[in-house]
Amino acid sequence: MRPWANGMPDDNLLHHFEGESIEGHTSNFVSTTSSLGAAIEHAASLARPNSEEPFDTDFVTYIYQVRPDHGFYDVEASLAQARDIAASDSQRRTRLESILRDYAGMDELVAHRGFSHERIIAYAELTGTLLQRFGVAAGSPLLSPTFWSHRWIGNADYRPAYDADTSNPEVYTNVGDPRGYRDMAAGETLAAVPLAFTCESIRLDAGGSTQRKRRHANRAACAGQAYMTSRLLPNRIFYDKRLLEAIVRDGL
Repeated sequence: MRPWANGMPDDNLLHHFEGESIEGHTSNFVSTTSSLGAAIEHAASLARPNSEEPFDTDFVTYIYQVRPDHGFYDVEASLAQARDIAASDSQRRTRLESILRDYAGMDELVAHRGFSHERIIAYAELTGTLLQRFGVAAGSPLLSPTFWSHRWIGNADYRPAYDADTSNPEVYTNVGDPRGYRDMAAGETLAAVPLAFTCESIRLDAGGSTQRKRRHANRAACAGQAYMTSRLLPNRIFYDKRLLEAIVRDGL
């Protein structure tokens, strides 16, 4: 799975996280998660417009197990270090603190420059029917590794030579200045989700995500996602509430 990165690739992590480089198809990252539960919950957000509606039983997506390498970075740790070295009274520090507060425990890793199909260990199909039957509330079997243990389909192209590889223990340091909001994708039948977790962020030649030794990821099979490509609307989530108040007040 590779990022779009049309033209000059954008290596700024915050541009990817906020969606700015994804809109322009210049992001040089692929978003993944270290949490199976987070992967399933993200898939659930794509399968219905809100938590009050039933899941779309025609929905199909895939979860991938991927072996990371040192091109995989912990997003939360990288943003935390950027905050820690920012001036104590600066807007940069305040906005980074807001991100870390609002998205605490995100369990997100980014694969810088993406990764190859040979790093995918296995994949499993997740359908709207399964989501409708079991849900994603606490205690749902869908959130348990045991549920998936016999559902994984091995990737014949996986390279066992990667077995000892791990994600990067260092943080990613190219973190730009926060804008105060995160770009989202939304549609008439799709709840708002970060652009980083939509097909806008990747070129599909595989799929994925990770943890230090084995990480779980959710990635939609973009070629079959009509519900994502039909009438997507721009949306923004403001983590800098003072910026939002100023926009509402001034009508900008």
